[in-house]
Amino acid sequence: MLIAWDYYAWVAVKLGYAFLLILFFFQFSGSKRQLAQMTSIDLISNFILGGIVGGFIYDEDISLSGFFLVMAAYFIIMYMINYLRNNTAWGRKIMVGVPTIIISDGKLDVDKLKRMKISMTDFMSLLRHKKIHTIQSIKLAQIEIDGQLTIVKKGGEDYATLLIDNGVINEEGLKEIKKSKLWLKKQLSQKGYKDISKIFCAQWLHGQFYVIQM
Repeated sequence: MLIAWDYYAWVAVKLGYAFLLILFFFQFSGSKRQLAQMTSIDLISNFILGGIVGGFIYDEDISLSGFFLVMAAYFIIMYMINYLRNNTAWGRKIMVGVPTIIISDGKLDVDKLKRMKISMTDFMSLLRHKKIHTIQSIKLAQIEIDGQLTIVKKGGEDYATLLIDNGVINEEGLKEIKKSKLWLKKQLSQKGYKDISKIFCAQWLHGQFYVIQM
């Protein structure tokens, strides 16, 4: 059994090793999710990472090499999750979610409010925080992935609708402008964009496309 000072010194070594190893994996994976909005997947992965590191630091039976293998497996799994999240529509919908349109063309969607378990009192409170006191003045309102409320007033400037994100068609965006995938592909093909998978971003505003290729 190690004496107290040897034990604490070994814990400090393991802590430094864990910090450097995690830093290396984050830099290697290119993940910058900490700079963006946190999703449920990010929170879960952080809880798991904290458990792994805590067990490694305080459990004398876990070796440096064993911890390395566990961390490698963790980051491989996270890489696969992030790949599905960034490159598939279903992965993004499950792991990140999509914005929810509450008011479209001035019409309130009561069913969506009920599905999100938002009462009218809570919704009106959100509107008052935006300095809006009546629904009649709203053209469009949607709740973003991070829970924030985005509003366009009647007579106000519209915002661009994202139709393609990293080579993946944004179906919710198409629903927002009431268009189909076939329409989108046809419009882009006419403008010379044959392969949607090579489009990093496509936005739609006032009948015009803004396209960025990869």
